[in-house]
Amino acid sequence: MRWDQPWVVAVYRRLPRWVTARFVRWLMPTYPIGVVAVVFNAAGEILVLRHTYHEPPWRLPGGLVERGEEVTAAAAREVWEEACCQVRVEGVIDVQSTPYTFDVAVAALLTEEAPFAPGPEVSARRWLPPHEALAILPPEQRRYVETALARRMR
Repeated sequence: MRWDQPWVVAVYRRLPRWVTARFVRWLMPTYPIGVVAVVFNAAGEILVLRHTYHEPPWRLPGGLVERGEEVTAAAAREVWEEACCQVRVEGVIDVQSTPYTFDVAVAALLTEEAPFAPGPEVSARRWLPPHEALAILPPEQRRYVETALARRMR
């Protein structure tokens, strides 16, 4: 069974977070590692995605690292799968333990952008100036953007 099927996402979206967290832990009995990407384009804008199953819906691209996969490869894969963008990962910028995953944040640069097609997980893709991205992202992801911006200014 594939987990990116529309009906799986529809069920997942309607379940409370504590249920989905237990489900993920059941599927991945080890502590899952998540990856989050702060992606910049040539204009210095940040990629944000409207996820269908999160509140608030606008978030940075990311997902779970697959068994045996490098974090940077997982970040590039997730950005491609969710946003139809190819990136060059510049490096790890932050890590954070959450109740559900151990998240690794990376900074990345856009190398190629394909036409976006909405899917069961992501309904929209936008490039925003950093101040606008910070205004709509959840607090835990604002930290990653602020860190990425500080490192770019060095």
